[in-house]
Amino acid sequence: MLRLHRAHLGEPDIETIDGVRVTTPLRTLIDVIVDGVIAPEVQLQAVDEAIRRGLVMLRHLEAAK
Repeated sequence: MLRLHRAHLGEPDIETIDGVRVTTPLRTLIDVIVDGVIAPEVQLQAVDEAIRRGLVMLRHLEAAK
């Protein structure tokens, strides 16, 4: 499912992949958790996977609270 969001984001929240500007993994996790668009157990899986793959650091997620 594709979900488009509109927000004014700073450069730390954006990266470019193959010429396309996208939100960083951290920003994406924050958005889906805050919006509640995925089930809590899937949120936990996504966070765990992002940490294991080195895409985000736990301290950055904790700081986003």
